[in-house]
Amino acid sequence: MKQEIFEKYYTFNPAYVLRNDVSRTVLVTADDHSLKGLDVDDVITLIHPVYAMLLSFFNGRKRLSESVSDASEFFNVSEEDIRKIISKMLDNENDIGVEYDNNFFYLPSKLLIERQEWMNIPLYQPGQFDIDCDVDLKSKRLNIPVYMSLLVNNRCRTDCIYCYADKRRIYDCTIPFGRLQEIIAEARSIGIVSFDLQGGELFLYPEWDMLLKELFKAGYTVYISTKYPLTREEIERLKEAGVEEIQISLDSIYADDLMANLRVEKVYRDKILAAVSMLDAAGISMKMKSVITSPIFNLGRLEEYIRYFNQFENVKIVELTAPARSLYKSQDDFEHYRLSPGQIKSILGLAKRMIANKEVSFELRTDIPEPEKNQNESPDEKRKVFLRRSQCSGNMTSFMVLPNGDVTICEEAYFNKNLCLGNILHTSIMDMWNSEKARGLFYIPQSAFPKESPCSACPEFKECRYGKGVCWTEAMAAYGEDNWMFPVPSCPHAPSGYNDILIW
Repeated sequence: MKQEIFEKYYTFNPAYVLRNDVSRTVLVTADDHSLKGLDVDDVITLIHPVYAMLLSFFNGRKRLSESVSDASEFFNVSEEDIRKIISKMLDNENDIGVEYDNNFFYLPSKLLIERQEWMNIPLYQPGQFDIDCDVDLKSKRLNIPVYMSLLVNNRCRTDCIYCYADKRRIYDCTIPFGRLQEIIAEARSIGIVSFDLQGGELFLYPEWDMLLKELFKAGYTVYISTKYPLTREEIERLKEAGVEEIQISLDSIYADDLMANLRVEKVYRDKILAAVSMLDAAGISMKMKSVITSPIFNLGRLEEYIRYFNQFENVKIVELTAPARSLYKSQDDFEHYRLSPGQIKSILGLAKRMIANKEVSFELRTDIPEPEKNQNESPDEKRKVFLRRSQCSGNMTSFMVLPNGDVTICEEAYFNKNLCLGNILHTSIMDMWNSEKARGLFYIPQSAFPKESPCSACPEFKECRYGKGVCWTEAMAAYGEDNWMFPVPSCPHAPSGYNDILIW
């Protein structure tokens, strides 16, 4: 490592957050969209508190050599030892595996980076990461959650043919606004990193601007996604609330497509495009997202859709996606709106060409997963695929508050009583999170699983269910809501005869 680097000002990357989690430290991506220029992936990893203490010395306010000296004095080890430890963390392009005191964990890429003037860098103190118990990096469920969301309603301006929401009964928010203020304050005080708003439709909640202001005041960056055709007056309220960016979920720029996909009136098209123009004029950054279904698939129209947004200075991202199977739609519904593999390949090819030829003035993205593996592949290969699955965050790191104050595991579970964690109308977040009901659902014993579920006799039950977990809603989409304790179809022990929920 060159000596000159130690004369530079290095900081723990402010795109990440360190937070005490009682028996360990959690390192998680920050809830701040202004940090997206730092180009980090969404991360959540459990690390040894000693490493959190070490990272706290690097805040960009001192030269790297001085930070090393301070850490050396604090830990009573040589500066050379500190330099060796941090050498792999400086501008690291890849994750780092760490073994410390018989604990194994990983640190993400770009951990220690050179300070830039525009960065808003928090000041950590080593004492923040002291713990009064043994270090536990094995238990996956957090002692204190890091993510939460609020479903303000399940009422919509549209009636999408691919709707992912449970709208069998319509709920409006009945949580008193004063109680919402208390919940937001508690979330900030216990270190919840992200507080999202879900719908339904935010702009059909009467106090939407007051709610946004309250969240911004608490330091949260709220991601707003809408299909609502905002008026000029509502956009002024949006600006006044402090909103700087928004997602407009617009599947097409053609009225007949929107009538087919969203089941809206013909004039909706003009209203939503007028809203886009006014948002652009107001200086609010936009992400446009299109869900392309089989009924509206037309490659020529899709190219026109993409090019249409070249005229707007504040359209920063256009994203194309394919619909997945909704838990709340039938298999026949899915077959109606589902794209064929050929259609998906055409979309990906169009996007690839337009990106390569620099035909757009914004970032063009596709949010379409790789083709899923054949469910009839060999058991060994199926097992490998299953072990690489994503971690289920519901009731492990996050939860969602429903409009009546009930709490569920995630945004797709909605009002399913089997997945209810409690209610926070009159209970604190932490009392709910540590309740017998919430913990009992995560640590549900194998003996509670019905014999019809392969999980009831699986020798890998604890490693699976108490490790990465499984997506409860995916299991229900595949096998039906009554079979919520079944495995997901990608599990090598999953029974056949399930609904086809694959995008490809």
